[in-house]
Amino acid sequence: MALRDNRVLPRMICAVGNVATTDRMTTQEDIALCVIHHSFYPHDNEQIRATPWQRYRVDQQSTLLNLSFVIALMSKESQEIWISDLAPSRPNELVVNNGAYKMILQAYPNRGVVISNSSVDCEGRQLPPHARLLTVLLPAGGPNIYNATLQLTKELEGREVVCDEIIFTVATNLPDGNQVHFHEKGNIFYIDYPLPKLKLAGVLTRPFAWNIIMHFEKLSDNGKYSLYRQHRKSLERWAKTTPQYQDLVAMVLNEEGVACLIRNRLEEGVNLARKACRLSSFHNCVNDRTIRGYASAVYAAAERFAGDQDGAKQYLQDALEIFEPMEPSSYTSITLYNIGAIAMERSATVGVSNDEEREAESFLQMAATHWNHQNLNTTARMLPRVYNRLIGLYLKSSPNTAPNLDVTVSQDNLRRAGEVIRRFEVLLPQCFKWMKSTFYLGKADHYIRLRDINDGLRAAEQALDISRQSGLQREAAGAVSRVNLLRGLDDLRRRPPIVPDCMD
Repeated sequence: MALRDNRVLPRMICAVGNVATTDRMTTQEDIALCVIHHSFYPHDNEQIRATPWQRYRVDQQSTLLNLSFVIALMSKESQEIWISDLAPSRPNELVVNNGAYKMILQAYPNRGVVISNSSVDCEGRQLPPHARLLTVLLPAGGPNIYNATLQLTKELEGREVVCDEIIFTVATNLPDGNQVHFHEKGNIFYIDYPLPKLKLAGVLTRPFAWNIIMHFEKLSDNGKYSLYRQHRKSLERWAKTTPQYQDLVAMVLNEEGVACLIRNRLEEGVNLARKACRLSSFHNCVNDRTIRGYASAVYAAAERFAGDQDGAKQYLQDALEIFEPMEPSSYTSITLYNIGAIAMERSATVGVSNDEEREAESFLQMAATHWNHQNLNTTARMLPRVYNRLIGLYLKSSPNTAPNLDVTVSQDNLRRAGEVIRRFEVLLPQCFKWMKSTFYLGKADHYIRLRDINDGLRAAEQALDISRQSGLQREAAGAVSRVNLLRGLDDLRRRPPIVPDCMD
């Protein structure tokens, strides 16, 4: 059936995407596909939840991208819309004028894709007989590139030939959101649909669980390690009757690993983090991603304490990759904080450039921002840590040992360190003993750089007293080295000047 006698001007209709994109057209018909209107939007608003580590992917049913467009036929020469009859024969197939032509819509990859057509548009308005709404629902749960191809075909000499085709390319969740995809001919519609951030799930969303975690953090930072272990074993016995609480046990094991690192028991701390990962895998914990990310941060801290900065960087890279699709939480904050801590350790030994110093500052600021974003962990644990690392970064010092006086510190960095110390001092009443110890170590370093020996000795001795009371071995050793350095400087100050022989 010829279509040439049934023309109508499109008038107010915008004929977008109406250029042929195939080199396989063998018919000489003056006919082409015309996309009158297209739109794309999320099909639903369900939240994506984390799934066990064996898959590390989101529920494909939870988020779908709706790609809809109204299709018609038009003249290639005059750009006029043909009046025709479009009738559905299948969800992805339309018959034109009782079989003179067919429109076939296909999507690749097709897993989870749903195709449908309708006689009304997206706003519920009735379409004329020569137009039809086609809808493609695409899973948007992971990185992918979909091609939705609409072909206009005709039977010619016993075989089907393609008269025209239009390709819609839809990119979802690609790492680089600025990628552009195109086709050699014609118009390609492109959308980059962002990946919704994964969230903590199950027991780790409940306030009572965080009260338990904060209880163990308090025991750890105050040096009550034997009591920590007793309470952890009680928690393990209780969780055996409630398997969904194994996520909580795994997190407490990671926290105990951190406590062991504070006591300089590096191997034990790493083994506890590995135990947390095995427990999470065995019980198929819904927060497995978070548990493994935090464990990687523990491994990184152990490498950093052992002096292997490169090994620490590798583990932190693993943690960042795990946490990248997650929304900010106390655990993403800890990972970012550890990156800044590595830069601080390097500044105290081999030094860092201005660019590296600015990068470390940005990571520490992001750590504080991530901590402020969450409201489950209500302790003042992260901000003092960030302040402590900033002080070390500016003064080129480390809690482990006294600062190297051969490494110079600019007046600007001395001033910035003093400002951070004043902000830190406001939080001191809320801090646990570990943070108080590191605060006085940083304060002693500031006085050492200012050559204020008396105040420096007082700060170093305060750090030594707190460290010994709490069993903080590394901090106690760092305090002793500062006391010795300051006493040596005091001896030089009190020693009478050496008179040259020529003046005897």
